[in-house]
Amino acid sequence: MNLQSNVVLHASNQKISKSPVYLSIFAFPGAGQFLQRRWIPAIFYSSAFFFFFFLILVRAGKLWIGTLKSIMDNKPFENMSFSKFVWPLGISIFIYLLSILDTIIAYRKECQLHAQRKLENALKNIPIVTILLLTSCVINSQAQCDDIFMAIRSNDVDRIDAIIEKSGFEVIKMGTTDGITPLHLAAALNRYSPAAFLISAGADVNARTSGGFTPLHWAASKDSMETAKLLIKSGADVNAKATSGITPLHWAANKNATNLLAMLIAAGADVEARTDNGFTPLHWATLKKSFEAARWLAFKIASDQVDDEVKNEVLIKPSQSIIQYVLSDESVSTNPVPQTSAKLDSDGKTLAVPIGMNETLFFVWIEPLKLWVSKYETTNAQFKRFKPDHNSMFRESFKLNNPDQPVVYVSWNDAKNFCDWLNKYFSSSIPVNCEFRLPTDKEWVLAARCGTNRLYPWGNEWPPKYGNFSDLTARKELSDWAGIKGYDDGFAVSCPVTESGVNEWNLYGLAGNVWEWCDDWFDNSKKYKVRHGGSWDFDDQKSLRIDYRGFDRSGTHDDTVGFRVVISTKRQKGS
Repeated sequence: MNLQSNVVLHASNQKISKSPVYLSIFAFPGAGQFLQRRWIPAIFYSSAFFFFFFLILVRAGKLWIGTLKSIMDNKPFENMSFSKFVWPLGISIFIYLLSILDTIIAYRKECQLHAQRKLENALKNIPIVTILLLTSCVINSQAQCDDIFMAIRSNDVDRIDAIIEKSGFEVIKMGTTDGITPLHLAAALNRYSPAAFLISAGADVNARTSGGFTPLHWAASKDSMETAKLLIKSGADVNAKATSGITPLHWAANKNATNLLAMLIAAGADVEARTDNGFTPLHWATLKKSFEAARWLAFKIASDQVDDEVKNEVLIKPSQSIIQYVLSDESVSTNPVPQTSAKLDSDGKTLAVPIGMNETLFFVWIEPLKLWVSKYETTNAQFKRFKPDHNSMFRESFKLNNPDQPVVYVSWNDAKNFCDWLNKYFSSSIPVNCEFRLPTDKEWVLAARCGTNRLYPWGNEWPPKYGNFSDLTARKELSDWAGIKGYDDGFAVSCPVTESGVNEWNLYGLAGNVWEWCDDWFDNSKKYKVRHGGSWDFDDQKSLRIDYRGFDRSGTHDDTVGFRVVISTKRQKGS
């Protein structure tokens, strides 16, 4: 959004005067502070300066009288000593320069707060913004622009479709005189369906206002979680900088929007990004007293530093030494992870595959599928054997990164790479000619149905009999939460994988907890991958059906999406 925009109040549009700075330079110390109404520093600088100035005048008078007396005594240079002027004059100059610096710092801070107030005023007055958007459209002879903005406000996708059909696709890219597009407004109002429709029709997710603000900036500044998620999935630049250097992460920090903050960071937002005035998102959070966001950012910065140290000092050097040790022992493998044999239970239906550091993957033999299916969703601890620096982060104040919780913020690509890692180092621990991989769409559905034709993983009843979905606990603990009526699983967010509900085939977590990536493409154009099972934040009855096929881009990271692994006979390449 343009910081010079005409959508803010008149008082906010007035420029910050430089008069205080000029007064401090050309008048006297403290004058600028008086004009800024900063009374304590004004009194301090002016009184200190005039005290030493008066001291200089007194000493100058004494020097003048002494000089006259010396002249009268025919000894003109005997009483001319300037040493007593040095220290009060030096202090006066120091106070003068310090006063100027103090005035400039206050001026810059006022400019920063002024810019922030302007954007906040614009976003607080969305109805006013809309009216002015429409006025701007009329001025520019764009009657169709009027219609599409009104349709977005009323969340009317059918009307948007009709407008595009009538006026052409260019209408979705049409902006006001300030460069505000329909997608900007949809993002700020958290209108998910209109935003999705606009993007599918070709709206630019990185369109900028005249001030350099993208739709993601607008979504972040209003804590519009759903549209922000959609924009990121659609390729929005999470590090886009406005002309003032403000990023979407700055606004999320400013609004104490911890959910949106976590999502932006997971998508690659830079926690060290600085505005033109040198402020990071942590500065913004602290200045606005957004303490949850500040704690989260501080933790992220600290953990990144620790992770860098671990990578440099623990992972790289020791792994090299281990390889040297293995080679020196005339081993044929340079695998830094010791290989161990898998173990079958007494009935031959459960397979345990140790992967080191006391972590074990458990698989259940599913006869109708002729493959081993992971008994549980992959946990944080298990995934960190592959990627030690992974962090599943938080949802508001609730941790998603406990060792026994399902790993999240993993893309389909991450899950595939985890399977490749297992195949590289643990292929000797599973049956011959078998491989680790993600389940197919069909395999997941059959495993969830347990040989029946049930609607949901737990049966045909509603509400759920077991699982982990949006429930009464989440409604009590999290902001703006609905929850499934009459259902409470006792967990506000994801739960330990061993407590996520088990079906008749001894498989846990197929009913919610986290969405699970499947191997298949959702569409023929191969843009999206299938995911199944619902998650801890879903309460939509349709989405929790076994046959419901969720989808996301293969690079998507989300706090509700994880995966499980299967072991099957090796497939031929290309199959």
